[in-house]
Amino acid sequence: MYYDMTDVKKRYFPVKLKNGKKINVNPPKLKVFRAITALTKTSDKYNNEEIDNLVKAISLALSSNRQNYTVTTKQIEDWLDYDEIYDLLTKYFTWVQGTISQKN
Repeated sequence: MYYDMTDVKKRYFPVKLKNGKKINVNPPKLKVFRAITALTKTSDKYNNEEIDNLVKAISLALSSNRQNYTVTTKQIEDWLDYDEIYDLLTKYFTWVQGTISQKN
C-alpha cells in the first residue's frame, strides 16, 4: 500500500479582489508560507526590501488559485493599504491554521 498524494482533499481560501474578481486560493506551498511568516514579525520598522518581499509573498500566495488568475505585486501595492494587508494576513493565517488542524 502506498500514500496517494492525488487523493488529498483540497481546501481553498475564498477571496474577492478589489477589482471584483473572486478567486479560491490554494493552501500555501512551504516556500510561500516561509516567506510570509518570516516577514510578518511584530515590528514597526520595516525596510524597503522587507516590504518588497512581503508584497511578493502576498502576490505569490494569491496567485496560487483555482482560477489561475495572477495577482501582481503592482496590484497588491495599488489595491491594499496597511490595514487591509494586516486583515488579509490575519484571516489567511487563521485559515491556514484551520486547514492544518483539520484531518483530510
